[in-house]
Amino acid sequence: MHKAIGAQAAISLIFALACFALPLRAAENDDAKASFEEAKQLYSQEKFPEAADAFRRAYELKPSWKLLYNIGQSEAAARRYGLALEAFEKYLAESGDEVTEERQKEVREEVKRLREIVGALDVDVPPDSIVVVNGVERGKAPLSGYLMVAAGVDHHVMVDLDGASIIDRTVRVSGGQVMTVARKDIPQENAEPASSPLKTIGWIAVGVGAAVLAGGAVTGGMSLSKNNELKDSCTSGSCPSGVDPDIEESRDKLALMTDILIPVGGVLAATGIVLLIVNAAKKEQPEEETSMETAVLPFAIPQGGGGLMIEGRF
Repeated sequence: MHKAIGAQAAISLIFALACFALPLRAAENDDAKASFEEAKQLYSQEKFPEAADAFRRAYELKPSWKLLYNIGQSEAAARRYGLALEAFEKYLAESGDEVTEERQKEVREEVKRLREIVGALDVDVPPDSIVVVNGVERGKAPLSGYLMVAAGVDHHVMVDLDGASIIDRTVRVSGGQVMTVARKDIPQENAEPASSPLKTIGWIAVGVGAAVLAGGAVTGGMSLSKNNELKDSCTSGSCPSGVDPDIEESRDKLALMTDILIPVGGVLAATGIVLLIVNAAKKEQPEEETSMETAVLPFAIPQGGGGLMIEGRF
């Protein structure tokens, strides 16, 4: 008896949820159609960026591969060729055999044409970073692949992580080129800054130079002491040479060492100070927060294609 009641309750709940979902789906369909009609009107008024955005809203509400064709055509008309290429390639992938061979050929020719005037950005940033190109959010890291962009024009690349901007750059790529924009190391508030080689070498040179100067001062003092010993051996103000050969030899060696150590120590210390000054000057200069490398897109780029017409239904 209890099992029967439980089954009935489950069926009633499923039915209630289905009935609740129906008006939601109907509302989504209505909103999708409204966005679609708005997009067609914007396209006819040659407001191509706005038309592309409206077609994309319709696609998000009711995903249909037919809308990808319209998105691609609007983006191409808006000269946002990278977004157009992505839309047309997705259109070919999702439409499969549901479009005519003639339409497939037409779109493939347009894809070939776009590839000639499109480059790519390989945005290599920490996970969960939000990537925005020219004011359009292109996804959250890690991205699934390259971001296609029009070649030969400037593109504003912004990357945010946890509400903080970690990349804000303007870049330009050539047709068929891949540019890597990377920011992997995010500074932590309490992290110890990496030591500069110039700073390290500078302090070593200063330390060694100071030690050598100190050694020169010691040998110089010892040399003076030996000289005073010789003076004490003098009588009647006369200090003939050879009065104490051992002391004289020791004095002369110490004096020679002093003459070597003091100039060398001074040079080392001065070199270290110069290196520290150079390091401080470099530290004051702003560092580039992104690294960029370029490569060639891994696809063939033959000439082809003409314009396409907007799809009238979805």
